[in-house]
Amino acid sequence: MSSQITMQDVSDAAGVSRALVSVVLSGRPSRMKASEATRARILAAASRLGYVVNQNARGLRMSRSFLIGVLTYDVTSSFIPEILSGMESELLHTGYSLLLGTYENGKELQERLIQFRKRHIDGVVTICTDEGLCRHVEESCKDLLRVFVGCNPGGQGASVMGDGDSLARLAADAFYERGHRTFCHLGNIPRPGWHKRLEELGVPPSCRIETHCTNTIEEWQCATLRTLTEHPGLTAIFADSDELGAAVVKAASSMGRRVPEDLAVLGVDDTALCRLLTPELASIRQPRREQGELAARLMLAQFQGGPAQNHLLPVELIARQSLGGPVR
Repeated sequence: MSSQITMQDVSDAAGVSRALVSVVLSGRPSRMKASEATRARILAAASRLGYVVNQNARGLRMSRSFLIGVLTYDVTSSFIPEILSGMESELLHTGYSLLLGTYENGKELQERLIQFRKRHIDGVVTICTDEGLCRHVEESCKDLLRVFVGCNPGGQGASVMGDGDSLARLAADAFYERGHRTFCHLGNIPRPGWHKRLEELGVPPSCRIETHCTNTIEEWQCATLRTLTEHPGLTAIFADSDELGAAVVKAASSMGRRVPEDLAVLGVDDTALCRLLTPELASIRQPRREQGELAARLMLAQFQGGPAQNHLLPVELIARQSLGGPVR
């Protein structure tokens, strides 16, 4: 005889119908409703008996895998784990699990999508700031529910991201208000809002330097050294991540450029790294965990038939030593 606790056992213990137990434990919408007292009684009985949902049986019955694929470009980044943690927390009691797939280029991304399809995922969350790659996912996964974190490719998928235009404006204003007039943006994605704001402030194109670099420490330092050498009058660098900002501080020090006396540096994300540096790194805080939580909620809402929605979350300037002197 099997010792596995069944839904009927919970039904008998709670003194309600098996159908009502199914509705309460699955969390799915139904015309059958349970009062708060009845719901509490069912949950207490399930907990007391040690009832565990058979996800395989549930999936077969509902033609679902209860797997959400997550595509991310760099799981080692300090930004990504907090997004994943937020998603895990939001999905904890829903029966859904995350299937993680990392990639470094478009070919690897395509391979991960093929693997996801073999596992019959119910939806895909893409954590990415590259609009081209996000559009590729949008086109390749039209038969799947989609949520994008960090990018909005403009298709039918939902999205959640920090307010990029506000982020760029905050960076430009932070430097300009402290008297800087020659600026550099250093990163691997364009920041049109940054250039637009500097143009509004009357900064000529010759004083707006753009340096592209890939996501490697070696390239970060080489790009910084090259930029500082080619533009000796440069006094402010806006780095696209805190890790990149830290690399800028190190490279500047190796050239005898003091931060912030000779060079102001601003990062993005406000990670713990900022407070471990000397001088402490100024940064623009993005809501990391909140993006993960909201991404999970957007996916769950679509599973219930809700519309795909787009959300911009607020960002905040955290002024620290690397930004330098008072606002003028």
